[in-house]
Amino acid sequence: MSHKGIYIRLRAALVGVLLCIFLVYYLVTVTASEMINIYNGAPDAKIITVWLIAVLLTAVPCLVCVVLGWQTSNLVKADRSFSGETARLLSKISTCALVDAGYFLIVNIVMGVLNYQTPGVIIVSAAIILLAIAFGMAFAALARFVQKAADLQEESDLTV
Repeated sequence: MSHKGIYIRLRAALVGVLLCIFLVYYLVTVTASEMINIYNGAPDAKIITVWLIAVLLTAVPCLVCVVLGWQTSNLVKADRSFSGETARLLSKISTCALVDAGYFLIVNIVMGVLNYQTPGVIIVSAAIILLAIAFGMAFAALARFVQKAADLQEESDLTV
């Protein structure tokens, strides 16, 4: 597959990820808003509002990852897939995913201490945190492999 083909597929995947991010956060916002209206004035409405704000803040690292992925696709198109710059971008994506997981874990611990958790929320949150950690670790490994390949390519270029 050519660099242009990979670039096009990567961009299409990133657009798909972006649409999924907007859909998920839209559904979360609509659902939480409906719950806030149901519990209008009750203490539960304040708890849901706090949860909504905490969850919406998790969108920031997700969107940063999409932007970094977009920049990475530019390097792929320019035939610089195996470069130190690509490895740094992949490493930043890893960091964003791990920071997001850490933030959401802290939010869940605080909400649990304040007794604002339900078993269903705990289970879903744990799955989301584990998924973010898995993505972070996968991108960290990919960044390492790309850096190794870049080093080998540079070494090969020097021997010729």
